[in-house]
Amino acid sequence: MSLNPWILRVAILTAIGLPFADPADAQTCNTPIPLIGEPIVIDTCVGDTNLPVVCNGAVPLTGPALVMSVHLPYPNGRLQVQSMDAGLDAAAFLLQGPCYSDAFCVAAEEASGPGGTASIELDELDSGDYFLVIAPYDDGSPGPACGPVAVSWIGNPSSPLDGLFRSNFTPTLDLPEP
Repeated sequence: MSLNPWILRVAILTAIGLPFADPADAQTCNTPIPLIGEPIVIDTCVGDTNLPVVCNGAVPLTGPALVMSVHLPYPNGRLQVQSMDAGLDAAAFLLQGPCYSDAFCVAAEEASGPGGTASIELDELDSGDYFLVIAPYDDGSPGPACGPVAVSWIGNPSSPLDGLFRSNFTPTLDLPEP
């Protein structure tokens, strides 16, 4: 008798205390799961199969695309995607605006190899609403087309007012001479 892989993952995640998403809830462009700061583990196999390419149609994906919505009132920290499957080489793509194949990627990062981590720095981005798309892309390397990933927002401000002023900002006044 073998265990259902999803039940086994749920048992492991529950034991280590990480929240997880229900596998019945597909994460698509039409119904993205919100990323609000807490680490979450999600199976990309229930992602959007209607998104075969990203980044102006230039990057072909090799499996379903997990889609999350990210609201950045003040960009801070980084988004981190870690594969929970040693063979999965997931990449993270951040789209600002609409979620479709021809949308522009404001940031993209490949994991540091199968089972690795991809990190997107947020400090240089504009405030706004984004879509985080997670899927392996067609770089010619073998590996599974989907699997579980842990997604975190590290450095998420606890309130929209946190971090409004950066410590290296020095205001200057250009007053006319009397």
